[in-house]
Amino acid sequence: MEIVNGKGYGVSSTSDFKQSIPPPPGAVPTTRTSAHVPVPWSFITPETKRKKRIATYKAYAMEDKVKTTVKKGFHWIKNRCSQIIH
Repeated sequence: MEIVNGKGYGVSSTSDFKQSIPPPPGAVPTTRTSAHVPVPWSFITPETKRKKRIATYKAYAMEDKVKTTVKKGFHWIKNRCSQIIH
């Protein structure tokens, strides 16, 4: 067995092993190059923030309408049952 830099020839360390495993398909490379292109979904413009905020407001409004409708329904049922009993 030949000794190279204190390591046995043909025996790889764990870091050599990790580097020899190919990344899974679609994986983002961990090393950055000088020609790094930002991903399109990382751009958050003020317009997209505004649209997201408005969508949140609309969701809260719809939730409030549903809650109000359910409360009115229970109130109607309560009143109807009270009228039948009395």
